Amino acid sequence: DRRAHNSRDPAQDRVVIALLDRRAKRLLAEQRLEAASALPFYERPKAWLSALYLRVRALPAKALVERLLRDDGRLSGIFRIGTAASAILPPWLAGELVDVLGAGVVHEVLSNARARDERTGASAYYDAFDAEVALSAGEEERALTLAQRSAAQLAPGELLLRARTLAIGAEAARRLGKGTTATEFYEEAFLADPGVFRRLELEVPVRFEARGDRVAELAVSRLSGSPRLDEADGGLILRVQADRSQGSACLIGHDKSEIACGRASAKAVDDADVLAKKLVDDFHEKAFAPRIDMGQSDINSLDGTNLVRDDALKTLFDGSGS
Repeated sequence: DRRAHNSRDPAQDRVVIALLDRRAKRLLAEQRLEAASALPFYERPKAWLSALYLRVRALPAKALVERLLRDDGRLSGIFRIGTAASAILPPWLAGELVDVLGAGVVHEVLSNARARDERTGASAYYDAFDAEVALSAGEEERALTLAQRSAAQLAPGELLLRARTLAIGAEAARRLGKGTTATEFYEEAFLADPGVFRRLELEVPVRFEARGDRVAELAVSRLSGSPRLDEADGGLILRVQADRSQGSACLIGHDKSEIACGRASAKAVDDADVLAKKLVDDFHEKAFAPRIDMGQSDINSLDGTNLVRDDALKTLFDGSGS
């Protein structure tokens, strides 16, 4: 109550903070791996060890969430977005529980929560969470169907959750070999929030096109080792153009438009290796960093500052829930 919230279980706050802490550490680990791909091979082990260390540091937060959610009532309520039971859990963060608790556990909890929730519009949230469960369980067809349905029904304000759902749909379509559908989902997700691929630790299928001299070849070689990219037929085009003075690496959509571009220019002392590294680093920054106009609720949910604000989720539904 002192924090301007309705009375609720304080363990809910601890769950959200732990989930944010875990994701922040794993996100930083992904950035270290991306940076490692730009380095010469002999410099990469240090970055790999740094990423591993960050993943290990994220384990206590996972264990804390597991312990706090052993209570069935608390676990079931946390997925009822917009109610007192869910409290301040950002909708885009709920999918993290699939990785933390396991697909089977979350599936049962979602089924029970959905059966008790008759609010208009709530099904779009349950479909989004369930799509992530289905993908984790290897049920790609079901994951794709749920992602398509949820993305079509989520409110415009749910930008981060919609981006996450689109990325889940893209991955499901990719696994099913549905290239056209996957491409559509990838492009929509990039437009909504390109940072979602880094947060979900997903690869984007690409086809490389190299134009230029040795710098272009080096950049393609290093980008092919990126944890964000998977070289595959039918993927998005990643066009790398470079020479000894400058270069660009652009992700191209199906309509030939640029989704994202990284660029670099050489200084007088830069050799081919240095320019290739600059180009790879800038591509990762431009292609996978959030560059969206988020609402204040989404901005606060990224760093946990909505923990000290009025409940930002109370307007998600016409009814206040219970």
